[in-house]
Amino acid sequence: MGVLSASEYGTLNFINSRSTRVMEPCGTGYITAEMGYRVELLWGTSDAAISHSLGYASFTEVPGIFNGGVVTLAGAVAGDRPCMEIRIWDTQGGTIMNWSQALASTGPIHMAVHTWWLTAGLGGPKPPLPDGTPVPDAPPPSLADGGFTGIAFYPMLCPIPLLNAASRGALFQFEFDSRVDYRHTLRFRPSFDPGSEWECLSSYVGDGTRMTIVVTNDLATPSGFYMLEYPW
Repeated sequence: MGVLSASEYGTLNFINSRSTRVMEPCGTGYITAEMGYRVELLWGTSDAAISHSLGYASFTEVPGIFNGGVVTLAGAVAGDRPCMEIRIWDTQGGTIMNWSQALASTGPIHMAVHTWWLTAGLGGPKPPLPDGTPVPDAPPPSLADGGFTGIAFYPMLCPIPLLNAASRGALFQFEFDSRVDYRHTLRFRPSFDPGSEWECLSSYVGDGTRMTIVVTNDLATPSGFYMLEYPW
C-alpha cells in the first residue's frame, strides 16, 4: 500500500439539492433554520466503519436546504467513492448538539440517519502525468452528484419521524397529519446495532386529520427508536 502525501486528500461539497430538501418530521413542510435542526456528515471505508466526522451543516434561507461547504476527507484521494452517512436531529433548543447526546436523550427526539455509497468520485488534487505535467484538481461533487437521494428510512416511502425514547416504560405522544384512507404503520427497533431491525407495532388508517399516537416505550429494553411510516 502506498503512503499518502500531505497534498493528497478528497473533497466533497456538503450541500443537498432542491430534489432532496429535508421535510419536517411530520411531512407538513420543509425544515427551516429557525427550527433548530443539525446535520452531520460522516464517512468510512464501509458501512460498518463510519467513524470520520466531516462536521456540521446549517440550514439556509431556502427551506429544506442545508450547506456545510466543501469538506476534506483526510486519508482519501480524488476519485475515491467511500461510504457516507448523513445524520439529522432536533437540537431541542441548542441543548443536544451531537449524535451521542441525541442517542442518550431521556425524552422523545426527532432523528434521522441515511447511509449510502458515494456514486461519484471525490474531488481533490490529482497526481501529475508521467512526464511531470500537472493535472488540474478534480472538482468536489455535491451530495446529489454522489448519489444522495434524501433522508429516508426503511422501508423508504417518504421522510418520516423517528423518535428516541431512552427511558424504560416512558410514555409519550406525537402528532402527525394523516393521509386519507392510507395505512400508517408504527415501527420500533431497540438499537441501530447490526442485526437490529424495524418491527411493526401497530397500524392506523388515516382520515385526513391531525392524529395523535400515544406510545409507551418497551419495558423489556432500556431504550428504543420509533418511526411512523406513511405513504408519500
